[in-house]
Amino acid sequence: MKPGSVFRGLSNKSCIDRTRAPHSVTARAFLRKEKDIDGLSVFDNEDSCRKLNIYGIAEVATEEVERFENPVDGLQLAVRYNDPEDPCHLVIENLPFHHLHEQKAELLGGNLARMAILLWEKLG
Repeated sequence: MKPGSVFRGLSNKSCIDRTRAPHSVTARAFLRKEKDIDGLSVFDNEDSCRKLNIYGIAEVATEEVERFENPVDGLQLAVRYNDPEDPCHLVIENLPFHHLHEQKAELLGGNLARMAILLWEKLG
């Protein structure tokens, strides 16, 4: 069973737009890197994110994520558990790789960021 929401640990300060009030999530938070072979890592609870060395935590509804499709191949995004060693870890599958499809990845990342809520950010 899929969680109602997934949580993304924001590993870079630029994943947070501090020019807006309230602060918000940027497209960078949802860009798939070359190393993200299985998909973009997310968790089914906020506490799992807090164990990471991060600058913030974003929450997005699973249903919202799965409404989008990859603009490169037309496949629907999917949220799936993928790590038997970490039962709280999931991935967002079918995101385009940023290094291969920069503009399309940034457009989709921006759409996901607009659906996300910034739950927590590191001060300073």
